[in-house]
Amino acid sequence: MSLPFLKRDLPVVIVCVTGVVMIIGYFIQAPEIYLGDILGNLSLIASVIAGYATILGILTLAIVHVKHLSKRTQGQWMYSVLLLALVLAMIGVGLIGTLGTHPYFMWFYQYPLVALDTTIYSVLAFYIASAAFRAFKIKSVEGLILAVAAVFVMLMNAPVGAALWGGFPLIGRWIMDVPNGAAFRGFIIGSAIGAIAMSLRVLIGRERGILGRT
Repeated sequence: MSLPFLKRDLPVVIVCVTGVVMIIGYFIQAPEIYLGDILGNLSLIASVIAGYATILGILTLAIVHVKHLSKRTQGQWMYSVLLLALVLAMIGVGLIGTLGTHPYFMWFYQYPLVALDTTIYSVLAFYIASAAFRAFKIKSVEGLILAVAAVFVMLMNAPVGAALWGGFPLIGRWIMDVPNGAAFRGFIIGSAIGAIAMSLRVLIGRERGILGRT
C-alpha cells in the first residue's frame, strides 16, 4: 500500500465502516443482524485508544513543563514543578489503590482539585459580571427586554426578591421555563443537527480535518 493511501484513505475507510456498524447496531436490533459482540469489541477498542490518548496527553504535558524547568522560564517554572508533582502524586495513588475510594485519592480530589476549581470559577465571576454590564446597556428594544428579564431572574434567585414581592419568583421562574427554555431547546436542536451533518461528512470522507495534516 502506498503511503498516501495509509495516511489519507485508510483512516476514512476505518471511520466509515465503524460508524456504519455502530449506527446499524443502535437503530436495528433484529436477530438476523445482531451485532452485540462486534459493538462490544468496538467499544473496547475505543476505550483502549482513549487510554493511550490519555497517556500521550500526559507525556506531552510533561515534556512541555520539563522544558520550562530546564530553561527556568521566568514566572512559569515554579508552577510547572507544582503541576508535575501533583500529576505524579495522582498517578502514584492510582497505582497503589482504587480510584474513587482510596483515602489519598479522596484527599487529593477534595482539597487541591476542588479548591482550584472553585478558585477558577470565582475568578470567572468577575469576567461574567463585566460581560453582563456591557450586555445590559440598553441601546435597543432587545437590550431592554434582556435587562428586564435579567432583573426578574436575579430577584428570583435573591432572597430580597421574595421579601419585596411574592410575584418576583413566579415571574423569574416563568422566564426561565418558557422563553429561556424555548431558546435553549432551539440551541440544542441546532447543535444536534450540526453534529449530525458533521458526522455524515466524516463518514462519507468529505471532512478530513480529523486526520490533521496529510
